[in-house]
Amino acid sequence: MNVFCLPQTPPPTQFKHWRTQSRLLLAASVLMLSACGGGGGGSTVQSTATAVTPVVTPTCIPSATVTCIGSSGGTVTSAPTTTTSFSLLTGTGITASQCYAAGSNVLTSCVSAVAIALNDKQDGMVGRDVTAPDNADGKLGFSYSTVPNPAGGNFAVTECVKDNITGLIWEGKTASGLRAGSVTYTNYDNTAAAQFFNGTTHANPTQAQIDAATNAIGYKNAVNASALCGYTDWRLPTADELQSLVDYSVPYPGPTIDSTWFPNTPGRGYWSMTPVVGVAPLAWIVYF
Repeated sequence: MNVFCLPQTPPPTQFKHWRTQSRLLLAASVLMLSACGGGGGGSTVQSTATAVTPVVTPTCIPSATVTCIGSSGGTVTSAPTTTTSFSLLTGTGITASQCYAAGSNVLTSCVSAVAIALNDKQDGMVGRDVTAPDNADGKLGFSYSTVPNPAGGNFAVTECVKDNITGLIWEGKTASGLRAGSVTYTNYDNTAAAQFFNGTTHANPTQAQIDAATNAIGYKNAVNASALCGYTDWRLPTADELQSLVDYSVPYPGPTIDSTWFPNTPGRGYWSMTPVVGVAPLAWIVYF
């Protein structure tokens, strides 16, 4: 679902993690992902942000098959089957003390009578954060692990991290150098689309601009060339994949991500590969 972030500071909690940003006007950071390896609106314009560039192959994303049986009046008249794939749900980070009661915006205990009376299915009452709250591998329902290094031991979390729920392997951020979390990027990907603002008008980016190390695609190519953690299938994540990392328990200004497993990851906007339907210059960004 497309939800636009209102141009307020701090942004309203219910909208602050989703936003579209013009490829023409925004430089963002990049955090990349490799799934096969491990199994705004208004008049506000931001000049810099952070973008994440994960790399994953769709066939490697965990999925499940659902069989639907058609019936009428209690009698099965036919048995057509359909299948669908869906990504597995991670935790959200909401704790057992972050629920609401009627008429109040003050957080309260999720087991309190007033919270249950408002809604007995609040985020802090259900899901992995309640059923699998193991903080040893990530906060509450999140579950991360280091990636084995064929040369021995495991890769550092500043190189790559595996999400045990989705099976995706995410790029880690370093304090300096090529993959520093402080670096921001443009996100041009089409020489036939007006994605570049040249100071006067919207223009098509050149192939050189797309291939530059300061652009998301050029950066992705550089990381693949380095075979980070032994993988060469790194790519930008989808907006949904990025959203799976958001820890909603962390207040503004973040970063709303597990900083133990993802150090050097600023609370900024991260590029996704998900375009805004029907608007070529725009791509979705998820904010941490």
